[in-house]
Amino acid sequence: MIASFQQIFSPSIKVAPAPVISSNYDISETNAFSIGNRGNSFIYISVNVSRNPLASLDGIQSFRNIRQITLTHTKVTSLAPLSGIISLTTISASKSMITDIMGLQTLVNLEVLYLDGNRIQDIGQFCVFSNLNKLQRLWIQDNPVCSNPDFNPVLRKVVSRSIKNLNERVLSDEEQKQFRVPVPGSIPVVKFSKPVSSQPVTSSGFLVNEISQLLKESRANLAKQEGIDKRLDNIEGMLKMILGTLVGPENL
Repeated sequence: MIASFQQIFSPSIKVAPAPVISSNYDISETNAFSIGNRGNSFIYISVNVSRNPLASLDGIQSFRNIRQITLTHTKVTSLAPLSGIISLTTISASKSMITDIMGLQTLVNLEVLYLDGNRIQDIGQFCVFSNLNKLQRLWIQDNPVCSNPDFNPVLRKVVSRSIKNLNERVLSDEEQKQFRVPVPGSIPVVKFSKPVSSQPVTSSGFLVNEISQLLKESRANLAKQEGIDKRLDNIEGMLKMILGTLVGPENL
């Protein structure tokens, strides 16, 4: 048997095995409560964790090269753990319990995003769409935020003109032109309508109050180190929304 270069000149060095390339990590309908860390040993193209009692995406960070994730019909509430997995092009997260979409602004290659049938109610989080210049399909219907009077105007301000299918409807060329021109790194100016008594208030003053409340909660939780990253992401997103609304992106 012929010895390797490492064995001859560096016998004490142990060479780590290369990750195994696989196409799909599928644990759907397996009653899974966690994702695990198989992404450290395998290279996957897609991950499917749908129809599970899964409540958190913790561990997904080890799947650094995935292009698609499916988490429909789960108990997941936050998509923040997906932040930084820039290889993602498709997220299918319909009919789950998602309330937090902060962190998606880092997924600059995202083309398809299914968020319909969740529990999203904070329109301030729509600022994440302002950095998704390749987004072609967005389904976000059947969420509490849809009843907000600013829902459609804000979507047109923050979603890129690359959008072709919105809420299960193919857009015409004229409709596409109503959305923002995709300029990398831009923060759209979003002007909210006057508050309606029967609807959530979405003025800049409301967002300031929300930030104050988030800061208070973050200070209270700081000693326990509970949810700090999520809170800071929410605060950052709201600050960008306010600054873009008040002074315009050219003055930031």
